[in-house]
Amino acid sequence: MPDFNPDYILLDGYNMCHKRFNALHRFTSRDGMPTGMIFGMVNSLVSFTKAFPDSKFICCFDKYATDNKKELCPEYKTNRKAPPVPFIVQLKIVKELLPCFGILCMERTGLEADQLLATYAKKLDGNKLIVTEDKDLAQCVTDNVHLYQKPKKKWVQIDESAVTERYGVPPSKIADWLALGGDTADNIGGIRGIGPSTARELLKTHINAKDIFQDPTVTGNPRYKGVFTPESTAQLDKLLKLTTLPGDIDLPVPRFPQLNLDKAKFIMEKLELRFVFEKVKLLYPNHTFKDIPATEQDKISDILHIQIFTDKRPYFVKKQPEWDNVPEL
Repeated sequence: MPDFNPDYILLDGYNMCHKRFNALHRFTSRDGMPTGMIFGMVNSLVSFTKAFPDSKFICCFDKYATDNKKELCPEYKTNRKAPPVPFIVQLKIVKELLPCFGILCMERTGLEADQLLATYAKKLDGNKLIVTEDKDLAQCVTDNVHLYQKPKKKWVQIDESAVTERYGVPPSKIADWLALGGDTADNIGGIRGIGPSTARELLKTHINAKDIFQDPTVTGNPRYKGVFTPESTAQLDKLLKLTTLPGDIDLPVPRFPQLNLDKAKFIMEKLELRFVFEKVKLLYPNHTFKDIPATEQDKISDILHIQIFTDKRPYFVKKQPEWDNVPEL
């Protein structure tokens, strides 16, 4: 299936931020403010805008989203540590900066980014690219929905055939594959005694996971003794609720913010991100930059001047330590 020019680019916010935070965690301003994640996000957005100048961007974030899923699977995401404070502070700035480039930031209490992304992928008209490394979003891939990933040095579109080649199952069976075989990224154990390889093998000859559980040639096979039980059948129902992204959330029609390049300039200059800002300027050669109002400068400065202490050294020493001022996720 050939690549397409997307009408919408859907960004998996936390997924992208975590990857850039881990890769560029040593980047700081002269004052010690961590800036690597912010630099990486803006740099990627410049690349996306150059590649797809007519696309609209929506960036989705999790917001206190695991409680409902932990009712289905108590171990869900318990393998993940709480994000470090430098990540939290940079995330606050990223959310302040993205709308400056006309990007709609979306989050809903109790929902994860992949639930929002799946809904936009299903309901928005036109072609859509989902920027993510999260394999559960592969179930959203269709003729007009591709993933956008950078497996090596080049960004590529992942279509239906590429999903099948990478995971061994087509997009329509990704949720079943994860439910049966588990997903180590989210600490989902799957059905005990199956695993990813066996799940892939079984799904090649069955419509879905429930079809496998109803096939006597499988359930009666001595190889799977003790696997297909009433308990595992009940567990499968819960796991499918966990891994399936129906894309049926009630979301408003997207309203995209106006460009505010002057605010973006102020933030990036404050953070000493002049190199990436020069790239931004090249995207908008006809824009005449001017100072933003003093009241807005003060508001942004308050966000940037948060005092953060770690075990080793302070970050961005501008105020006395006030942990209550550290922004929440």
